[in-house]
Amino acid sequence: MEKLEYTKSLTHILIIDGERFPIYHKERRLYSFVDWKESRDNLIKIMLAKIKNETGENTAYINFKMANPMRKTRLGNFFIDLIADIKVKGKSLGTLEELGLKNILIDRFETLDQEELAIRSEKEANYSIEQYFEELNRRLTNFFNGSKVGAGNFNHLMEELKNQVVLTMEKEGWSTTDDNRFFARRKRLELI
Repeated sequence: MEKLEYTKSLTHILIIDGERFPIYHKERRLYSFVDWKESRDNLIKIMLAKIKNETGENTAYINFKMANPMRKTRLGNFFIDLIADIKVKGKSLGTLEELGLKNILIDRFETLDQEELAIRSEKEANYSIEQYFEELNRRLTNFFNGSKVGAGNFNHLMEELKNQVVLTMEKEGWSTTDDNRFFARRKRLELI
């Protein structure tokens, strides 16, 4: 029964090292874990792997004082802001900053928040058309500024060059309907 109540407020699922962290929005750019106990266990597993990688220690005692999923901007990527004591055999292993664990970055996330999805769709539509034609015009301008073409051949050559530029841009992941920011184009290219 308790799980059903949690799912009503679930807004995002963070994915770190294959582990899933359901979270919900609290205020501004601050979020909270839907199930702190499960999230805490997964965070400990991730942190122990990072501690072993940094120090060679197999076991550590991690006492969380704070663990908040956060964002730098409203639609930006997530990170988990941590404050914790980390001890091995009763001795402090160092600060989280020294161990490189102060902010755990998210590999990717899934958005379930309808308001955010609507805002993202609108932004992505703007980015697709504006950036596509801005890039197309920039490339065409560069081509024609350097070419020495007679007026008679100009229209035919212009259309031919434009088609070549459009094909090249398509191969680079540019689209008039999809988000044209670099990371989005790169993701599309990885799927091809």
